[in-house]
Amino acid sequence: MDRLRQWINGAAFERIMLTIILANAVIIGLETYPEVMQQWGDALHMLDHIMLWIFVFELFLRAWAAPSRAAHFRSGWTWFDIIVVAIAFAPSIFPQASVARVLRVFRVLRTVSMFPQLRLLVTTLLRSLPSLINIMLLLSILFYLYGVIGTMMFGSSSPDHFGRIDRTLLTLFGIVTLEGWVEVMNSVRGDHPWAWIYFLSFILFGTFVVVNLFVAVVVNNLQESHNELLREALRATTKGSIEEIIVKLKDNLEEQDKLQQEAADLLKMLRDSNN
Repeated sequence: MDRLRQWINGAAFERIMLTIILANAVIIGLETYPEVMQQWGDALHMLDHIMLWIFVFELFLRAWAAPSRAAHFRSGWTWFDIIVVAIAFAPSIFPQASVARVLRVFRVLRTVSMFPQLRLLVTTLLRSLPSLINIMLLLSILFYLYGVIGTMMFGSSSPDHFGRIDRTLLTLFGIVTLEGWVEVMNSVRGDHPWAWIYFLSFILFGTFVVVNLFVAVVVNNLQESHNELLREALRATTKGSIEEIIVKLKDNLEEQDKLQQEAADLLKMLRDSNN
């Protein structure tokens, strides 16, 4: 029984489940080819259902083999796996075939929970959300400021791009991606020769400064997440070392008790032989 628990928590079981997840992703991809479905549709559907129940069985095995079931179900990744597998039963909830097929694709997300580095990246992104929201707020203010200015200044020269505030915001969104901004600038430079100041300043603040803030926040939180993992590993190692020391001390005490008992028996035998 202990060997089975060790195997479930080991690397071999992880590789087997990862192979099944990737195979399931390939099957879902093959279902997008009508000619493949026409010839192998029934077999692919059968394999898909078999793999789904394998995933369900795996969840029960992991819960059973967990050293601490309370800690196991407190883990966010445990509930992530449960939700992803539960979504696969969508056909019974959503009879529409298209919705069911779309929801089944989410099973591929289980690869995230299988790789520690991917879990680290997801944890980093979640940890970065508060700071990213503040940056998004700053970017929204910047967009609105330049949107109002652009609509007022260039609305008559290029109504397709700057005719209304919503069109201007869409235009600025395209500019911040550095896609086609030269053509947009040239469309208004005939009436406004100084328009390059508007575009270059927006690109400078909207692209380089804000994007670098995004990168800085994510990198900083990535380092913090990595350091936290190292601290947890160190605590686990220290805890294991202390437990090993305690076991060795107990063994030594037991050996001392045995030696003392043997010495007492030997003294008793010597006294009996002298008498």
